[in-house]
Amino acid sequence: MKLTDAQIAEFDREGYLFLPSTFSAEEIAVLKGELPGIFAQERDEVWREQDGKAVRTAFAAHHYNEAFRLLGHHPRMIEPVQQLLDGPVYIHQYKINAKAAFDGDVWQWHQDYGTWARDDQMPEARAMYRCFNDLDASIVEINPLVVTGDGDIIALDAKMNFDDNALFRHKNIAEMRDEDEEDPMELEAARHELNYIKLDGEIGCMEDPQRLLLDI
Repeated sequence: MKLTDAQIAEFDREGYLFLPSTFSAEEIAVLKGELPGIFAQERDEVWREQDGKAVRTAFAAHHYNEAFRLLGHHPRMIEPVQQLLDGPVYIHQYKINAKAAFDGDVWQWHQDYGTWARDDQMPEARAMYRCFNDLDASIVEINPLVVTGDGDIIALDAKMNFDDNALFRHKNIAEMRDEDEEDPMELEAARHELNYIKLDGEIGCMEDPQRLLLDI
């Protein structure tokens, strides 16, 4: 599958592409049919919740399941990436997230580009980089990314954090701020132009705009 010139231009401009119906409903059904067999395996790659039963994530399924091996090597997956990167590619990480909503342990939010840059010499973070840079974000992450039964690729959940000190440049983002979700003590400190960081126990850190620190 080759991208058109218009799609390549869209990727260069936006940092991502939306490719609906990349796989048919019949193909998705085949993959979904393989999941019970994968999740039933007792192997290091299949991580379970603390109860030892419910599957949380299955890593590297392309190494022990033929259907997912074929998915990872499918031209509809690989060719557009090779076209954008102008060269061969490899699978950095392959996992199937099975975690049920609202059940099990939390997902720890993280940002992977630092690891990719250090371990794999990725020259730049193209996808979502414009969003991260232009909006003064501290975190931009899509997790998980799913393929629906109709073959559409959808960001099922996402997280963005912003630099509080840069919100004056983004009034539309500041208007969406929900103070009910923030710590009341930190909000009160901010009203007096102080940064208060609440820590566990009886210790806190407070500083003024001149960066004079006071441990409490």
